[in-house]
Amino acid sequence: MKRTMFSVGLDINNFEKNSKRVNQQFRDIGQTAEKEGGKIDVFSRNLKRGIMGALSITAVTAFIRQVSRVRGEFEQLEIAIQTFLGSKEKADKLMAQISKTAAITPFTMQEVSQGAQQLLAFGVEAEKVDETLRQLGNVASGVNRSLGDIIAPFGRIQATGRVATLDLQTLAARGVPVYEELARVIGVTSEEVGKMATAGTITREHIIEMFRAMSAEGGKFAGLMEKAAVGTKGLSANLGV
Repeated sequence: MKRTMFSVGLDINNFEKNSKRVNQQFRDIGQTAEKEGGKIDVFSRNLKRGIMGALSITAVTAFIRQVSRVRGEFEQLEIAIQTFLGSKEKADKLMAQISKTAAITPFTMQEVSQGAQQLLAFGVEAEKVDETLRQLGNVASGVNRSLGDIIAPFGRIQATGRVATLDLQTLAARGVPVYEELARVIGVTSEEVGKMATAGTITREHIIEMFRAMSAEGGKFAGLMEKAAVGTKGLSANLGV
């Protein structure tokens, strides 16, 4: 999806002086990130790419604080994921994916990293974590909920392999049109979805397919995470301000 660029005006009288300060601060960030390792450098470049040419001095200062904080979060996340997966190669691959996703979401790095850890703990395969995060993130953006609000009920279904009426009610209460979308996926009516839930015949695979369909091209929530990320709330989350 084509990235939307912001344009934030700088005081023309201070432009030259501020530009030098901005450039120097970004150079400092790049040098520090390079020393700290490739993965945080990838995140820095991705995030800067989304806001370059659009930053006031205040925003740049906030961005610098965010990079410093995120570096610490990345180090902790890397250790946790590598320990969980038992493979540095798999952990490095997932970290690279998460860094790119975090830069284009309306959610904070902390939300994205915690979401990744939760999905792993719920039994989502490492190769599917980033894709699942994006799908759940699109839905969360569409219903104006936190990422965790959608991951929690999805995770319970993923972990138990069963879909209870309470699970559907929880998703519905958080704004997800679960009965309507499940009916479309399964090929039945919304009323029949309720009966199937009572009978215990809705499966984990139905829920996974429902979220995939809602987030796919033509789906109700397709691309909403990236659209929300270019709004004021999303930019603030990425900047940490």
